[in-house]
Amino acid sequence: RACCNTNCMITEEGRAGRGALGRWREGLRELVAGWRLCRIHTLEEGIVPGFVQIIEFKTSQPDEVRALAEEFRTESAATSGGPIPVVRGTFTKDRDRPDVYLNLVEFESYDAAMANSNRPETQKFAERMSELCDGPPKFLNLDIVETWEP
Repeated sequence: RACCNTNCMITEEGRAGRGALGRWREGLRELVAGWRLCRIHTLEEGIVPGFVQIIEFKTSQPDEVRALAEEFRTESAATSGGPIPVVRGTFTKDRDRPDVYLNLVEFESYDAAMANSNRPETQKFAERMSELCDGPPKFLNLDIVETWEP
């Protein structure tokens, strides 16, 4: 059931629903991109609408990091038969600190993020990325409490 918002994909049980036209896996990426959570779905109600991991790192080689990330996504899709289990990823550059970048990665859940972190492909990517960075990355692990759009 879609609660108070026809685009909200949270079911009565607090799980993501099967989606438009009963599709689940087929076209999942497009489906997830269109999900909106209504304001009743908050952490306080026991329904966590997602999880975000922020990876902050310093590098003088941002183009190489981006190329490595693209290679990782392509190889992961080929070996696992589908895209990495990420809802959305955003690569950002800090305007106030030279050579500092943040990668914001949104997952369906904390468990999905940890499962992704434990994949051999992800471990290999992290090792190769550390070679391109000027020091170890910092990680922030955040439960989404609420999302909003104007």
